[in-house]
Amino acid sequence: MKNKKRIIAVLVTAGVIAGGVFGFKFYRDLTRKVTVTPVSEINYGTFEDPMTTSGIVYDTGSQNIYPAPTQIIKEVYVNEGQSVSAGDPLMAYDIQSQQLTLKMKELQVQAAEQNLKSAKNELNTLIHTVPVDPIPDPDPEPEPDPDPEPEPVTPELSGDAWTALDKTVIGEYINKDDPNAGTLDNPIIYLVTPDAPVYGSFLNALRDLPEGTYIRIEAREGNQKDGALIAARMLNTSYLAEYEANTPYYVLPQISDDSRTRGGSTTDPETPGNPPPGADDCAG
Repeated sequence: MKNKKRIIAVLVTAGVIAGGVFGFKFYRDLTRKVTVTPVSEINYGTFEDPMTTSGIVYDTGSQNIYPAPTQIIKEVYVNEGQSVSAGDPLMAYDIQSQQLTLKMKELQVQAAEQNLKSAKNELNTLIHTVPVDPIPDPDPEPEPDPDPEPEPVTPELSGDAWTALDKTVIGEYINKDDPNAGTLDNPIIYLVTPDAPVYGSFLNALRDLPEGTYIRIEAREGNQKDGALIAARMLNTSYLAEYEANTPYYVLPQISDDSRTRGGSTTDPETPGNPPPGADDCAG
């Protein structure tokens, strides 16, 4: 163990000594002054006095010219080794590419200046802009009230004719005393005024009659059962659908006053009128 400590101590001591020697030599070389001797002075003296020196010889009257790698030489005015005077042109560079580059840079500078001016004007405008209150959205227009449902017309007799037909008058047809009424040749007959509405409740009640029963709705002159026929519509229970109970239907054709004066527009029981939906095939 003691031998190892001695070896380490010797190595450390040798390292310190070697570092001091190299450091001294480096400092001496760094601080040593170099003597520059003109060549002309070497000629002084006699041949009996030899002189020896070392160094690098430079010609102060010559100079090496090296163009930059990025420069293009357009023309050379001298030859290698030729004597020249101060101010003599040696070569000419091609400056066209440099001029183009310079022009592009000038244009970029002008564009930047213009952008800066525009930005300043915009900033000045924003600084002097007075905030404006937002325009409120207009109030939505109120939705119109839905059309009121028409009041149902209560069936009343006008002469022998009903002013409307609903389920309350289902048994009030003019030939109710005829037990055979309900065929194509002898239909059940309801006499109504020419403008009488036929409500869905009436049509739904007809569906309770035997299937295939024929019903004829008539309008006659003077609302009398013996008056001249103005218009008629034939229905068949086999073709009746389900209807809105309070919806009025106008199953008879519209009759003009002139046709009424002439005794009615038709006496044909198959004259088409304005049947409710699903009753188009009910005309016999």
